[in-house]
Amino acid sequence: MNLATNVLTPAKIAMESVDRRMLRSIERGIRHRTGGRICNLSVESDCELVIVRGNSLTFYAKQLALEATRAALGTTRPFRIDIDVA
Repeated sequence: MNLATNVLTPAKIAMESVDRRMLRSIERGIRHRTGGRICNLSVESDCELVIVRGNSLTFYAKQLALEATRAALGTTRPFRIDIDVA
């Protein structure tokens, strides 16, 4: 087991803080663009991949969430939309 990978450096702490702010910003953008039409919305980061999860009644709201995520991230990071439409 390599303990060096678990050491928190100032750069790593700063990066995690930026990541948390970015995720909150994406979530706010989705809520704003969809008018709150995504229930159980969560935005998480799994290493390099941003994952958006939730439930929607329409594919239109899911598309709006996709557009909001794309607008926030651009081409900087890959993302996945896991929004179930019922």
